[in-house]
Amino acid sequence: MSPGRRWILSREVNRNIRVLYVDGDEQVARTTTDYLTQNGVEVHVVPRVDLAVADVTAIRPDVIVVGLAPRDDAADIEKRLRARTTAPIITVTKPIDLADLLAKILAY
Repeated sequence: MSPGRRWILSREVNRNIRVLYVDGDEQVARTTTDYLTQNGVEVHVVPRVDLAVADVTAIRPDVIVVGLAPRDDAADIEKRLRARTTAPIITVTKPIDLADLLAKILAY
């Protein structure tokens, strides 16, 4: 994924759940997005936190999922997003347990 590339993948969305998913690892983002969309979740993917902060008000997600790399500061990321939204934020580290992530998203 190029550094500024944003994409959306969805299919028929049963539950009308919109997720903003932040992850710079294109392979992980694609696998996660495929799984979530197969389960009726609309997913907007951005590769960087600064793009997520810029896009969050336009996307209006129900839930934000942030894939953390070891160098990431979770508190700083949450603070930056909290300045623009009240949506729940789920931070995940790799490897991601996709079934567990889906359960957390659907809980909101």
